[in-house]
Amino acid sequence: MSVIDVDQFVERPRDLVGNSIFHSTITIYVKSTDYRKPVIGQRITVDQENYYVTSVSEDAGVLKISATANET
Repeated sequence: MSVIDVDQFVERPRDLVGNSIFHSTITIYVKSTDYRKPVIGQRITVDQENYYVTSVSEDAGVLKISATANET
């Protein structure tokens, strides 16, 4: 089981990257024994959308994974 922090998505509005391409960021919290720790730059799929890991931390047995997706 994992939790996707929707507030993180809402607080960080889409930023214009260039030529009508935007990026959005999500934060995922998952029990570290349920998911292998990803590496920065690794592609992960969440709700059938591809995201790229931008940061990973672990505290009290919980992984906090921040990931970004490019959107048009």
